[in-house]
Amino acid sequence: MESYGMVLTAVQKKETMDLLCQKLFDQRLVRGIRQIPTVHTFYEQGKKKQNEEILLLMEIKDSDYKKIEELIKEFTDFSIPEITLYKIKEGNLEYFQAIKKETEKIETM
Repeated sequence: MESYGMVLTAVQKKETMDLLCQKLFDQRLVRGIRQIPTVHTFYEQGKKKQNEEILLLMEIKDSDYKKIEELIKEFTDFSIPEITLYKIKEGNLEYFQAIKKETEKIETM
């Protein structure tokens, strides 16, 4: 049985988000992406910092994770991007079927 997950990452610029999301959808690597404006407070090199960011939460098949990670690294605003995969252990079967259906690759001739 196919396994599913949610990938979490963040970007700083809307333009970066638009490019990344377009690539992910064009390659049918995600079923959907939640785009959540947020403020991130963190430590970097011992100093407290704060950024406005857009948190991206992506619905995926686990088997597509490596391709998604590569695209995020290609389009990121950050020197060290946050990229995490949360594997879904249980959930609504219809939801999983929708992810599978919407991420099926289209064969081109």
